[in-house]
Amino acid sequence: MVADFEDYAELHGGVTADKIKSAADDPTAHTATVQSLIGDLADDDAAVASNIEGDVTDATQMNLEPATNAARRLAQNGTYAIGLLTSFAATVSTFDSTVTTLSEELNANTTARFNAQPSPSEDEGSGDGADTPDPLTYPEIKAQEKAKLQGRYDRALETLETEADSVAGKFESGPTEADVRSLVLAGLIPLTQASLWPGLTLNADDKFQYYKNRVNAGLMTEEERLAFREANPELLEQWMEVPHPSEDLQAAIISLALPRVDADDGEADADRVVRALDDANSSGPAGFLSAMENVQDVNNGLALLAPWAAKNGIDLARNASVTGAQDYLQKFVADTWDKQSDIQDYIKDDKHRWTTSYTVSDGTHFEYHEGDGYSDGQQSNMFKAYANAILNTSQEDFGGGYTDLPEDLRHDAEQVFSSEMKGSISGAYWTFDDAGDFQDLAELMVHGDAAPGDDLAKQMASSAATSTANSEDFWANQPGGDRQDPWNTGLLADVLDMTSRNRDATADLVAGEDVPPNYRSDFNATILDQPFDLENGDEAKAAQMYSWIHDDAVSDDPAAVERADRAFDKLSQDITSTEDGNFRHLMGGEGESAAYRNTLITREIADAFSDHLDEFASESGTDGASGSPLSEGDRIRLMTYIASDHVGDADTGQPSSFDYDRGAGRLSAYVAAYQQDAIREWSEHPTTENTLVLGDKNGRLQGLWDAALINEAQERGLNADDQEAERVRNMKIASGIAATLAGKIPGAGDILGPAAGVGNTLLSNLLTAEHMPEPNAEQLPDWQADGANVTTNNTLAMVDALVDSGRIDRADLPASLANPEGTSNANVQGAAIDFFSDYFSQNPPHQDSVYTNFTTELHSTYKGYNDQYKLDQADKLNKDDFLDQDDWGRP
Repeated sequence: MVADFEDYAELHGGVTADKIKSAADDPTAHTATVQSLIGDLADDDAAVASNIEGDVTDATQMNLEPATNAARRLAQNGTYAIGLLTSFAATVSTFDSTVTTLSEELNANTTARFNAQPSPSEDEGSGDGADTPDPLTYPEIKAQEKAKLQGRYDRALETLETEADSVAGKFESGPTEADVRSLVLAGLIPLTQASLWPGLTLNADDKFQYYKNRVNAGLMTEEERLAFREANPELLEQWMEVPHPSEDLQAAIISLALPRVDADDGEADADRVVRALDDANSSGPAGFLSAMENVQDVNNGLALLAPWAAKNGIDLARNASVTGAQDYLQKFVADTWDKQSDIQDYIKDDKHRWTTSYTVSDGTHFEYHEGDGYSDGQQSNMFKAYANAILNTSQEDFGGGYTDLPEDLRHDAEQVFSSEMKGSISGAYWTFDDAGDFQDLAELMVHGDAAPGDDLAKQMASSAATSTANSEDFWANQPGGDRQDPWNTGLLADVLDMTSRNRDATADLVAGEDVPPNYRSDFNATILDQPFDLENGDEAKAAQMYSWIHDDAVSDDPAAVERADRAFDKLSQDITSTEDGNFRHLMGGEGESAAYRNTLITREIADAFSDHLDEFASESGTDGASGSPLSEGDRIRLMTYIASDHVGDADTGQPSSFDYDRGAGRLSAYVAAYQQDAIREWSEHPTTENTLVLGDKNGRLQGLWDAALINEAQERGLNADDQEAERVRNMKIASGIAATLAGKIPGAGDILGPAAGVGNTLLSNLLTAEHMPEPNAEQLPDWQADGANVTTNNTLAMVDALVDSGRIDRADLPASLANPEGTSNANVQGAAIDFFSDYFSQNPPHQDSVYTNFTTELHSTYKGYNDQYKLDQADKLNKDDFLDQDDWGRP
């Protein structure tokens, strides 16, 4: 019988790779002991020196030095030998693997050939007289097949022998710096022991090679991973900043960031938690806390990886370490969810019977005494760990999903507030499903800060918004105003905050696409109708729902832009919808400032609106990219809603002053900046055709916006010419238009005039406090960097343009414009309005056809839209149509 190829054990008396590795176990332990001894000797050396004075000090230290050196040499030689043994064991493993492959091929090929041989003919007397060869025996075929494979075996054996000679030579020569460095980079000498060679320096790339090779060789234990991170805190951060990381680097980052866990570990930690609830002695409070810390470790690793993966387009769900983390979380949540209420109570309980002390992985030591409970910080961390475990289990980016959550948890996420009348006519009564299970789940999830998966985010936001709306609808229809409130409306803001961490899910909700069965079509209106508590941060959380739309719209990612556009289209339609009195309801009752209740949300809507101004400036029905899904009447309604966000007097609620950060001020600035950009672009090549287009679009946009400002004042029951409406209406930042008419096209550096100190600023720099110019110490307080400052300086830029062009003499200006430094903003504005009205009526700008076309088109378009869409104060029917009728507006 022909034998298979011989492996290492058969060649060398039963020695295997595992035996070679195990031979290094004792040297490994003893070397670590010797290395520890070196440190002890150094401490002893210092202690002796510090307690001896005079000439004997040097002599004492010299006497200790040989021992230290001897210990270091022993440790070096032992560590070096361990590295060589481990290296050779890996070579033997590779050789044995090759032998196994060759033997399998040998047997498979032999069997196939043997079975394929033809059988001898039974009729030996028939045929053409040719002899049929006798079949080969199995050993004969195997010998032939082995000869074919012999060359591969010989090459593997040669490699083995060469490596054996190399290792033997390195043993004989002792640890050279080059050989030690090679063994360290190969991961065969632990990095913690590389310090035995003080002259050996390793950079970040060297440490990456070490870590990768050690992990790939299966030599990096969980304890060593933690020790490596602790000893090299900057490495992971450096690696995560590498652009376009290779697959090797990706794998190293993920394996370093995440603990090595799987479903069995999740089951073990869940068991420790459940046993602690049952007061089992084998677990107890310390075991409960330790299990929760393990959960938090997994969550922290995923939180670290998520933004890095998103930035680099890395699919985490395919990585084995991430899959292990997901398996861990799924098992932990599944095995503990039926006791989640008990878990929360246990965390908050301050009467645990502490029976142990222990040390966690970071070295922190805990000792507990009877009557102690978990500290506030520990309680917070455990609630966060549990909530994030649920969120990360639902996260598709980590290989999870909504269906991976326990069925009972999904039931809780889908529960909504409902009411039903029961009984007879004489004894009717209401019953409620107050969605208590959902509220318990939401209150737990508030503790987390991880991003939810798509379906969990959409389901919980839909349940919260639907429950809020259902509750509000029910109590709004009850007589007497006796309100019992079984629904916690405050949860809506927290759930929206959680949802906003997932942009894809948020976009679907806002756009009304791919939404849960209990989603209400007025989802956006429900959120906009809530008087969120700004002091408690509720409004800021709700505003997060819409804060991403502008960011995505101006990104370079086509998918993100498309996502933002469809979300804004649905949001704007929900605001302007007159169905069931929705727009009237959002605008509030007479005398109210509608959007003022949720000014942060309105600010986000105004920012999103700024990305669609070209659509709103275009004629209704325009096809393509410039088309808007809203009618002109609805465009007015949307602008009116935003315009209703302004500063209100604390006592009366009526407008009191301009604030650039409110919706009205922001949208005014956006509209004017859009017009300035258009004029600047047009001024380079003004032709009859593009001049008419420019005048038409700028005039339409200004006409619609001014009509919205007037309508907002009218809807609040105010005079359209009241001071606030006039002030906001004049926030057109029209220096671009006026300076053009005066014959001076402002350059990028002086669009706001030199006094403003803003320079080349357009949209964003006009609108937020951090982008406003630094206050000028020479200006009066009324001239500091706020919204009014922007208006006034634009007005003065218009004045300077007229003076510089020689069209007026500065001596003819009123004092408040000629020397404005001592004049308030309001007085400057008032004087400017009177002066410009008089000047331009007597001095029509530029009689040439280009400017004439521009001014004619601008004026006629503005007047047509403004006249058609602004409310007449005396016409109540028109006002009601504006609030309620879908087909209101321009005929």
